[in-house]
This record gives sequence, C-alpha cells and structure tokens, in this order.
Amino acid sequence: MPDSTQPEPTVLIAEDEDVLREAFREFLETEGFRVLCAGDGRAALDLLNTGEEVSAILLDLQMPVMNGLEFRRRQLADGRFSSTPVIAMTGGLGSDAEASQLKIRTLLRKPVTLDRLLSTLRSLPGIPESPAPRSAQVLGRRGDAKTRVPQRAARAK
Repeated sequence: MPDSTQPEPTVLIAEDEDVLREAFREFLETEGFRVLCAGDGRAALDLLNTGEEVSAILLDLQMPVMNGLEFRRRQLADGRFSSTPVIAMTGGLGSDAEASQLKIRTLLRKPVTLDRLLSTLRSLPGIPESPAPRSAQVLGRRGDAKTRVPQRAARAK
C-alpha cells in the first residue's frame, strides 16, 4: 500500500482517443495516481513545460499534431524531463527496435488490459507497490463491441 505521507505518483497520459484517455484516467485515479491528460504530443510537451512533476508518461505512438515518437525525441532532448520513464502504446505496427532506440521503457500493444498497464506502471522506479489490480478490462480496441470502459467514461462520449 502506498505510504500516505508520500505524494501521489503523477502519470501523464498522451492519447488522442477521448474515451480511451478518459477510461485510463478514471482507472488510474481509482488506483491512487494523480493524472494529467493530453490529446496529442504537442499538448503533452506543453504540460511538461509548465513544470508539473511527472512520475511516468503513458504515450500513444499514433496521434495527430505530434505523434508519440516525435514527442519522445523532444522529451529526450530536454534535460528537465528526459529521464521521465515512458510506457508507449500502439494499435499499429510499432517497432520494438525504434522503441528501444528512443529508450521507451515498455511498448504495450493495444488492446491493453488494465492489469497489464497497472503492473507495468508499478514496476517503474519511484512508483509504490499496491494491492493486486482490481480490473481485468481490456481497452484500446477500436470499434470492438467487447471493449469495456468504466461507465462514466462511456457516458462522456
């Protein structure tokens, strides 16, 4: 269980799909994370440039305006937040070699289970352990009727 004297770890979610971004946000908040959200790489960089302390970044690789790979290149070039770990997600043909070259901690293939997302986040340095994950939902499958999102996120669309 996280130490209540420690600040909540903060996760920046950069994901262009509104329902998916909201579902990840809602889930991570219920698991004790503080969450910042951006709909593209440019907005994610803007959030980092405000000076927000971020423990980890959950990054979709395929986004408009600025994709995840370009975001990561720019993040690595800026010493203020180059060491912030990145967990990337892709529904496409993301390259493990390119992810490794850009020092992406983990490349998750969509659909992403919430259990896998949480265990990956909890494996990062500075992220406290917690009780077993509460959900086995699968998120990130575009157009799939079996994709389940928390009720509040589903109503938001």
